[in-house]
Amino acid sequence: GLAVHSLLHPLKQLTDAMDKVGRGDMAARVPVESNDELGDLADNFNDMLDDLNQAQSMRDLFGRYVSQEVAAQVLKDGAHLGGMTVQATALFADIRDFTGLSERLPAQDVVNILNRYYTRMVDVVVAEGGIVNKFGGDSLLAIFGAPIRQPDHALRAVRAAWQMQRAVAAFNAEQSAMSLPPLTIGIGISSGDVIAGNVGGEARLEYTVIGDPVNLASRLQSLTKEWGMPVLLSENTQSLVGEGKADVQPRERIAVRGKKQPTLIYELCGVAA
Repeated sequence: GLAVHSLLHPLKQLTDAMDKVGRGDMAARVPVESNDELGDLADNFNDMLDDLNQAQSMRDLFGRYVSQEVAAQVLKDGAHLGGMTVQATALFADIRDFTGLSERLPAQDVVNILNRYYTRMVDVVVAEGGIVNKFGGDSLLAIFGAPIRQPDHALRAVRAAWQMQRAVAAFNAEQSAMSLPPLTIGIGISSGDVIAGNVGGEARLEYTVIGDPVNLASRLQSLTKEWGMPVLLSENTQSLVGEGKADVQPRERIAVRGKKQPTLIYELCGVAA
């Protein structure tokens, strides 16, 4: 009777734990009470649950920066070292004079403002199917068209920029209600061939997008300050957006590194409903 009990008891514990997991309780664990095969089985079951919980945490964290579709695609295809050339649109957004603002406020207030602001910006980017590729203190880089190919990546980026401006206006109404200073942002958008892929060591990978469009988006963002225009697009982006999809006004031609002809820059004045 004792031998049967010592066999059935751990098996019942394992079955109970499996039932709990089946009902969605990922905290279920099996006590390891022996160092025989049943003990090994319980140990392996617990390890498997730890791995599943870690994978879920990664999915949840990833899901904060990208849409569910992008997360599902990347998780399905896996993260491979190396890269590929794809046509994409880069959107670079920056907060005006954030250094000055951060010097006037307590550190905790600065972090809270940034977190609330970024939450709104990420929501807008994700809603348009983009990914937030990098945060840089008071700036962010969003990519449309990679890692998932989107034929309308330029239009998605332009719509996101327009919605980001509206989101900042709503954010500033909150700031005012809390007697906190408003934020002003500038956005540069550029399209073209980029190299996209995972770089780093085998232990730590980062999805990176590099190329002229990323550099030009950053430069256009800087020009929004000089020109006093909140959103500037490259000629490439404007031509990809499509007729009647956005209200854009041609502004000035600028010299671009690596290009013989100056490129025409457009201001975004609205998007089609």
